[in-house]
Amino acid sequence: MVKYKKKNYDTYKEMFAFIRGERRNRATELHGLSEDGSAEYRKSLKKKQQKRTERESDIKQTKKEELRKKPNKLMDGYLDD
Repeated sequence: MVKYKKKNYDTYKEMFAFIRGERRNRATELHGLSEDGSAEYRKSLKKKQQKRTERESDIKQTKKEELRKKPNKLMDGYLDD
């Protein structure tokens, strides 16, 4: 007899199975998944990754545009001569 969180289990195997199930349920609650939920979770990960890459590309694009707007200080003196 094994006791865990005020519940009695016949073997450690049953206790750990309960703990794994508890963790799985907590993960599904946190991520808003269904019981199998892996496909939904993968879709949400893809969406997050896509948003992240879009943000990164937008940042790179704005940096490139800012660099184009700034005059090149090294070339200014060279062209004046």
